[in-house]
Amino acid sequence: SHLKHENIVPFIGVIDKDYRLWLVSECMYSSNVKTYIEYTGRENWDLRHLVTAKGLCYLHTFDPPIVHGDLKGCNVMVDRRENARLTDFGISRSDDTRQGLDSTNVDRRETLNWIAPELIFFGNSETMRMEADICICICLCAI
Repeated sequence: SHLKHENIVPFIGVIDKDYRLWLVSECMYSSNVKTYIEYTGRENWDLRHLVTAKGLCYLHTFDPPIVHGDLKGCNVMVDRRENARLTDFGISRSDDTRQGLDSTNVDRRETLNWIAPELIFFGNSETMRMEADICICICLCAI
């Protein structure tokens, strides 16, 4: 993977076994931020906000920007040093609107509790953009 950042879960490789593909990534310490908060409380939660936003900013600085598209508590993992890292880029897309395209349509696989309002109201025809990622990042930080 070309995504190398301290707040992105490293992708290691793919295993092809029994006609199934398995993605391999670095093992995370305590599952995801949702589970981490349930077991540890909200100590140092401000740090989680910062590193989640830093990981998202990193994705958005690519040319063209990478839109995560499915940001939610269970897609923010916690590593051994208790750093938050973004994962699950299953529906991420490049936002190519700067090149005259209208960007890529969102698949309806997102979790409705973690989706930008404009994507709900406009259905399958609405496009996925960086603004929707930022909206959900703000919601995640408000937990």
